[in-house]
Amino acid sequence: MIIGVNWVREPCDLALDEFRVGVGTATALEFVVVLPPLSRFGGSATRTPGAGPLSDNVSTFRGDGVRPRRRSSPVGQTLQCLARRISASPTRGSVACSSSRHSGPPNLVITAARIASSLAALVNVAGLADDGATMQDLKLTTVGAYCGVLTFVSFLVGIVFMATSGVQVLIPETGGHKTLDWIADVNDASSLFFAGAWLVILGGIFAFVAILGFYEALRDAGPVMILAPVLAVVGMTLVTISHLVPIAMAYELVPRYTDASGAAQTSIGATADTFASFAHVVNYAGDALVWAVVVPLLAFAILKTRAVPRWIGWLGVFTGVFAGWLGLLSPVSSFIDNVTFVGFVGFFVFMASLGVALLRRRPQTEEPAPLSAH
Repeated sequence: MIIGVNWVREPCDLALDEFRVGVGTATALEFVVVLPPLSRFGGSATRTPGAGPLSDNVSTFRGDGVRPRRRSSPVGQTLQCLARRISASPTRGSVACSSSRHSGPPNLVITAARIASSLAALVNVAGLADDGATMQDLKLTTVGAYCGVLTFVSFLVGIVFMATSGVQVLIPETGGHKTLDWIADVNDASSLFFAGAWLVILGGIFAFVAILGFYEALRDAGPVMILAPVLAVVGMTLVTISHLVPIAMAYELVPRYTDASGAAQTSIGATADTFASFAHVVNYAGDALVWAVVVPLLAFAILKTRAVPRWIGWLGVFTGVFAGWLGLLSPVSSFIDNVTFVGFVGFFVFMASLGVALLRRRPQTEEPAPLSAH
């Protein structure tokens, strides 16, 4: 059996060796089904008198006999309609037949109806509902919750890998010989450094997706919440760029600096120091948006909606104060810069805690609709 689907603009017709059934008026969906000999189906030549349409109840059912609210997919609905029209018999006028061109036994019509009915059942059982059953079950909030946990895990493992390899920070500090010391550490480091660095990049991507999911769960706090995902896009993009710069330095500038000597080595060192300063500035801007604006927005939304335990909201406020608002003054004072570390840790605890809380939250299920009596 060969099935073709095309979008056409022609009236509905049914033929012996192939049939076309139009659905709708302006644009029709054409099914072209070429059937093998009838003997392969073993169907009778006549339809059982009084039998109802072959696909009256072709839909998705649960084992308890309750029909779910979920509707059939467009393909499933089309196939069900096709089966009902074919099974209604050409003599009733349900399907316009091209009898002038073809004629044949009625069991072909019944067989075609059975095929359409079976295909409709397969499509619906497979979960291809028109409201996106499979994708709808995968809520944005759930995806964001998992990504919140993965943000914590990725950064934790990434930092451990880099520290184990002998490199304490991803973005090298500037001033004096600090950048050159970072180059020496990276040159002596194992491949764990690069593995840890890419895990940090991955953690930043997880953080962005997590904030989108958090917004979905907390957007009832007010229209101002739309700023959370918008600013998260900008902030996490800047943070990711600031992390990619030292990775590029490790791949290119570090080996060139090690192999060079004299004036060439000095020039490469100055270039590395420039790139390090650029990474710090971009990272500062990104962290300011995420920690000083996005996280407090999420924290206040938690305190207002009580969608998750309130202590997570207060943890977000703590993170916003120490990592975000005090962090804005970190270039002025090294003491403030050291204090912001507690906010840095609090951010990842906040992301993981909010993710776990959303995953533990009882999902809101829709009551099934009972079957109507026939």
